[in-house]
Amino acid sequence: MRLAVLIAAALLATAATVHAKADTPTLTLAHGGQTARAEIGSFCAAGLCVDRVHPDRPAERLDVQGGDRVTLRLGLRANRVSVHLLRIRADGTGKVGRRITALRITRKRWRVRLPAHLRRANALDVFARGRGWDAGFWGGLRRTA
Repeated sequence: MRLAVLIAAALLATAATVHAKADTPTLTLAHGGQTARAEIGSFCAAGLCVDRVHPDRPAERLDVQGGDRVTLRLGLRANRVSVHLLRIRADGTGKVGRRITALRITRKRWRVRLPAHLRRANALDVFARGRGWDAGFWGGLRRTA
């Protein structure tokens, strides 16, 4: 009996992992002909949640200036998107300033206008929610002069 429970639990975990991987949300930032893939942190779908640790800095960064418009390209359709500037440092991470309004172009494409002063931000903290899923992302920014 105990072996049957362990096997059932392992099969359920494997099925959940395969399902979650197939439906894992993605986010790409775009501006001025360049793109940068965002790193996913936590996401929930079909009642299952997966937490991943964010890297110190996202592997890819988008070159931006204050006031630029950045397009957020999601792999799944979202009903709501929330965006903040983020400062990632070796000794900690924190939000910078107020929430940035995300305007829906389509349910997979959203646009934000960065504040005039980026205040040393080096990432966007994006939380997206769609039908049956939600996810948090960090998208890397590199401030240009």
